Amino acid sequence: MTKPLFCILGASASGKSTLVQMLEKEFNMKQIPSYTTRSPRYEGETGHTFVSEKEFKALNDIVAYNYYLNNHYGVTASQIDNDTYNLYVVDQTGLNELRKKYKGNRKIYSIFIDCSYINRHKRLFGRYRTIYKNFDKALEETNKRTKQDEIEFKNCKSSVDYVVNNDENISTAYENLKNYVKRIIAKQEGDNDTETEHS
Repeated sequence: MTKPLFCILGASASGKSTLVQMLEKEFNMKQIPSYTTRSPRYEGETGHTFVSEKEFKALNDIVAYNYYLNNHYGVTASQIDNDTYNLYVVDQTGLNELRKKYKGNRKIYSIFIDCSYINRHKRLFGRYRTIYKNFDKALEETNKRTKQDEIEFKNCKSSVDYVVNNDENISTAYENLKNYVKRIIAKQEGDNDTETEHS
């Protein structure tokens, strides 16, 4: 049986990328590099395969798609089936598409990184201030992104398998995330043993 795939969801600046990197480092996990037509935010940015509009449209078997802030995002069924990947950072629309369109046998678990609007706004503004060096531009981009995220992740908490709060302390959030991932892996390995005994 293939390994479980953990879909990590969270609004901008909720800490999901940091938490995913911590999982990758401790458990030697690997994130699916989703295809996107947006430009890299910084040199060497990971987590995506950056492609042109033409290249994106030429992709076959896209199963998780979203058009977000004027850019295409998606992964293919073959990427989902490839169990060298354990993690997939995705938004609510992409997860809904995946559930609807993916017909493979891989077990998929969804985890939402919950973080308050105030904390996300503050973190995002700091990020944009570094990029733009201009207060008004940074505030405009922050407000645009947080407003879009409020729509995108509106009902996310009620539609995922597990919720991790990341308002107070990233170490605590990581412990909760890690423990859930370990429980799911142990459960699946246990199910595999049972299947082997009965085969």
